[in-house]
Amino acid sequence: QIFPKPDMEKMNKQHLPVLNPGVQLTVVYFLQELRKPNQRRDDAERMQHLRELEEEMLVNLMRSKFILAIDISQVQGEFDPANPGPDVRIPYIKNQNEDIFQPLFSDIGEFQKLRPQAKLRLAAIPFQHLLPYLMKQAKGFVINPSGFNLLLTREQLQRIMGAQAQSVRPNLEAMMAQAAAAQAQKNAQNNAANDEVKEHVDETANTAAETDNEE
Repeated sequence: QIFPKPDMEKMNKQHLPVLNPGVQLTVVYFLQELRKPNQRRDDAERMQHLRELEEEMLVNLMRSKFILAIDISQVQGEFDPANPGPDVRIPYIKNQNEDIFQPLFSDIGEFQKLRPQAKLRLAAIPFQHLLPYLMKQAKGFVINPSGFNLLLTREQLQRIMGAQAQSVRPNLEAMMAQAAAAQAQKNAQNNAANDEVKEHVDETANTAAETDNEE
């Protein structure tokens, strides 16, 4: 799904990140701890550990560039980033609550997992320059939606960008709630898939039983 007419006037032509191991590792470590089930929120030692992992993750995010994809399949003629026109659109993703998030990718490998059907143009955007590319309809960005699936809302990004010098971090409680929601969505998808498989097995069994009865 896509937004119409993004503002791409400041699209830069920097090299796309091929690998981004610092981001991959620190985000995975943070989310693994964040998404652990049945953890107490009053566990001071665990919360301190989370803060340390979060701080290391944010440092790597701030140092990195991310891939932003734009859909140019409806553009007539040569695409000009300085004058994108109304036919350029930006992909977006909806979660189970119908919230809109724009996908970002830490590297080419993560982008390729998307397997896009549309004709997409890629741009490398430094983390600290991401906010101007966030559509007003979007709640935030989702980094590597087919990978570690990190959600960053507009408010969290504003806190990171606007108060980095004062070491103000995004709301950890909000990130914990997002992680719980993401896990619930994954569980729901798994349950739906299991139900579909069970239904297919039941149908197969019923067909076999009917064949036996006919014989």
